[in-house]
Amino acid sequence: MNVKNFLAILALGTLMFTSCKKDSGYETVNDACGNSYRVVSIDGQYWLEDNIRCNKYDTESEMAGSVIATADSETEEPYYTNYADTINWSNQPFAGKLSDDQKSKLGYLYNWAAAMGYKSAAEASSQTWVYVGSRQGVCPNGFRIPTANDFKILSDCYGADDKSGAVLKTRSGWYGVNTSHVSSVFAALPAGYADGKDSEQIGYDTHFISADAYKNDIITRTIVAEQTTFLPDTVGRVTAYSVRCIKK
Repeated sequence: MNVKNFLAILALGTLMFTSCKKDSGYETVNDACGNSYRVVSIDGQYWLEDNIRCNKYDTESEMAGSVIATADSETEEPYYTNYADTINWSNQPFAGKLSDDQKSKLGYLYNWAAAMGYKSAAEASSQTWVYVGSRQGVCPNGFRIPTANDFKILSDCYGADDKSGAVLKTRSGWYGVNTSHVSSVFAALPAGYADGKDSEQIGYDTHFISADAYKNDIITRTIVAEQTTFLPDTVGRVTAYSVRCIKK
């Protein structure tokens, strides 16, 4: 079965777009590092309003209390980056070496093993066909890593994959894009991605990790600055991406 067929199966039973009820400020939660996040309601789904920015697993996670390491280069071993080095577009507001406030706003980037809370690359690589809706990983207690189908539901809420990327963005920070029309409370920031400690494409795109794997790849959702799409993608497990958590 290829990835397109896999995503088609996940989409079965998903309601088509009719209306999208949004409510910001539903509640707040704290992660294991003490960071606070608002929870927003989007048509029955409850998402954290920001990307995760913590290097420690919460008390109910599969790796409770463990600290995630950084890495100098890309690897399948669990790692995260907080933008120690940046290779970036020369645009504002995310230009050059990032300030602590900018790093906090963007959240950390994690490879799949770290995001999912696997103890090693070997454990992560043994997951070749995964649809795990309850894996907490790096998320705070009460939340989990979204599945490919969670992102499909979110996308359909905003008019499906060819349109939803246009309104899921934040109003500022995207390279050369006027996002004054954005109405989403999801507020996706252009956090880019990282190969070990080197971060790239900040200001230009963002990629959200899902809990789903297909053979040697994982499934992410991608938004690009000048595009309107919010598309699924299959990528390797060594690159670090953003994590946006959903309520269990």
